[in-house]
Amino acid sequence: MPESQFDPALSAEFHNKILEHAWTGAGNDLVTLPSTTWWQSSAPVEIDSRLVPNLSSFLRLAKVVNSTPPGPGSGLYFFYFLRGLQEQTRFFDSSTLKTWGDRFVWLYPATGAVDIEEVGIIFDQSTELAAFFPDWESLICDCEKSWQWRPLQDILAVYLQMIEDRKVYTSSIPSKFFPWNLQNFTKCDIEKAVAAFIRLIDAIEQKLPTSSSPQTQIDLLYPTTVLDKAYIKEDTFLRSFLLALPRRYLSFRYIAPGIQLQSLSDITDQPFPKLFSDLSDRIDYNEKDTIPLLLFRGEGESISPWVGPWFPDGEPRSIPAGLYIEDIHKDIAQDYGNQCKLLLPFGIGANGYARSSNGLLLGYSSNPPLLTDEADQLYQIIYYSGLLPGWSHGQFLDKILTSWAERVELGDWVVTEDGVSGGMEKFKEADTSLHWEKYYTAMCW
Repeated sequence: MPESQFDPALSAEFHNKILEHAWTGAGNDLVTLPSTTWWQSSAPVEIDSRLVPNLSSFLRLAKVVNSTPPGPGSGLYFFYFLRGLQEQTRFFDSSTLKTWGDRFVWLYPATGAVDIEEVGIIFDQSTELAAFFPDWESLICDCEKSWQWRPLQDILAVYLQMIEDRKVYTSSIPSKFFPWNLQNFTKCDIEKAVAAFIRLIDAIEQKLPTSSSPQTQIDLLYPTTVLDKAYIKEDTFLRSFLLALPRRYLSFRYIAPGIQLQSLSDITDQPFPKLFSDLSDRIDYNEKDTIPLLLFRGEGESISPWVGPWFPDGEPRSIPAGLYIEDIHKDIAQDYGNQCKLLLPFGIGANGYARSSNGLLLGYSSNPPLLTDEADQLYQIIYYSGLLPGWSHGQFLDKILTSWAERVELGDWVVTEDGVSGGMEKFKEADTSLHWEKYYTAMCW
């Protein structure tokens, strides 16, 4: 067996920091946080011999506050997506887990924030790695695959980052997963995306031919009347991002191969508004939801990856290629406002090099679930991440823009008088052995 990557002391440190956020967020003074560890609270004599030493070490250091049902006035959830450390009587108490004997430990049960079938974090005692499983079927199908498993401290570090970025925050006001709340987007999300976009256009301007005359003049100021006409709603990430851009006139159109900035008239020519206007009488549509929105327009068309409720007959049609901000359903916990996908006018992945943000090969039959021979999207998390509940979704905008800025800065993309050249065919490099890493953006969460 290879040397364990699991650091029980560091994992316990991160666990205890999250618990401190929960405790103080519920309105308690930090000095009153009990020092009782899970081991002291549980006295797990019956299962002690069934746990690997590193897991026992972690449980001897990880604190717990009580064993009462979570909720305002009676207890608290450890994190928005996790109830807390599991009771010892349920570590192995699942008909699914019993199939593998003592190999898997149900370490943290889920809150059901995204789906009531969520399992939570499973610890594999054979590898000493952990993963968040959205349901038991996923564990059955994927337990022998490596892509979702990682050291527990890495998972907890992601949760701390979500807290630091205020994606998940605490409040003493009673809530469903008290004291935790989740917001669709944050000030930090906007700042990161704006900084990445400025870095990209700065990089392009520095590479523009000095002898060229301006081909166009695009104003980055988007009036609210235009945003309203484009169905870019108030209190959304996209509206906040566009309004936060500095006043600037650009003499080029293309910010990536075949992908251009949209003029005021372009951005109001959204592909979904007609469908959107016909949804008012549909029971599965909520006025608080948003439509998929085309941020940067590409060349050609692609089949819409979004089906319901936009295509009630289940037959999606062609829409313009380009970078889209995903639709948001306000009642779904993991619909983040800064998620986006690049739709390509061609399939990609048949060569077995193009990868999703969680490392899975795009359009390759060895992936779970089985996919077609080719995919027509880049920059996405497919299936599930192993970090959180929920399934496929797009990458964060700042990560994509940062990747594009790097391509320009490093000379991977050629800049001519109208911006980045090459056309969208350039993105076919994502499915080559020499260039796939340039189009891979690592998953955050």
